[in-house]
Amino acid sequence: MGEYLVMFHKVVPDALGDDRSVLQRRAVVAARSDVAAAYAAKAMFSEAAGIADWRMRADTCVVIALPAAWREIGIGAEGGEPARSAPRGAERAPAPPPALAAHA
Repeated sequence: MGEYLVMFHKVVPDALGDDRSVLQRRAVVAARSDVAAAYAAKAMFSEAAGIADWRMRADTCVVIALPAAWREIGIGAEGGEPARSAPRGAERAPAPPPALAAHA
């Protein structure tokens, strides 16, 4: 049984009218095949969103097989979600300057 990353995207226009693909949901699913992973993820998405059909909130469903090495280092091990990177611009803030010594 393999693990698959399943991502759902919705195409929406931006402020300039250009189409953008926006990630709606992603999940790591254990399944026997990519088709089984897609089927399970679609059911999970519909249930979590409280809708009858996942296509009400997304236009596409993409399935990617995860290599065995990902399982060994624990990506996707908790909560059914892969590890997330920090958002752009969210780099660690610089450390505050040390307190100034009181002048005598």
